[in-house]
Amino acid sequence: MKDAEADEQHKSIISALKVAVREWKFEQINFVVGNRGLVVESEVCEAHNQVIVSFLQQVQGGTRTTTEGSR
Repeated sequence: MKDAEADEQHKSIISALKVAVREWKFEQINFVVGNRGLVVESEVCEAHNQVIVSFLQQVQGGTRTTTEGSR
């Protein structure tokens, strides 16, 4: 249920990206951080950072990338 809500919420963004950069393949990955009713900002930021770093490493062919200080 939550995946369907997240997919619907970001549908227009993914569609726009597919039109803007046709040679790329876009895929949405939904993930949950923390417990229901309790949002710990530092954990959310760390999880977001890990996702971005992983993406950049894949795009840049495994070169070491960091987003340290970007928060």
